[in-house]
Amino acid sequence: MNPAPHTAPHDRRTWMVWTMAAATGLLGACQTPQATVPAATAQRGFTEPQIRMLRAAGFHESAEGWELGLNVKILFDVDDDRVRDSARQSILRLGQQLREVQIERLRVEGHTDNTGARAHNEQLSLRRATAVSKVLEQAGFNAAHLQMRGLGAAFPVADNNSADGRSENRRVVVVVPPQP
Repeated sequence: MNPAPHTAPHDRRTWMVWTMAAATGLLGACQTPQATVPAATAQRGFTEPQIRMLRAAGFHESAEGWELGLNVKILFDVDDDRVRDSARQSILRLGQQLREVQIERLRVEGHTDNTGARAHNEQLSLRRATAVSKVLEQAGFNAAHLQMRGLGAAFPVADNNSADGRSENRRVVVVVPPQP
């Protein structure tokens, strides 16, 4: 169905849009869908083995990539940036698992509770992220591929009005951003 030579430019554009839409629909119907990897995840550059590993390790997908869930906790004592021995082994194991599925880049975000001065908490949270990054380096990560952020008390996951809540907020979160 070709437009007549006397058709106005607006009508030609409409015809072209409809033709392109129909062609796109036909091409889309010819493609084999990926049943096991959601399209949004596949577009972010993650392979099926990487996704399986991330889910098995307790990560969940977020707008920023894959975040380590609260069921795998990297928590800290009050005003402390030292990685606990029990957490060190978990971080080493996690780092090795991530490397096995060719995940090369991570973002490590440190957090604090809301006690203390804001500037102090931001510095403390960055030191916490740095401490976890050092353990990930021991697991084989290149330091240049580890981005650290100190977020202070800005993003609590629990109520800071209780000791238990403050304890949950003194944490480090490991995020797997889309891989290049």
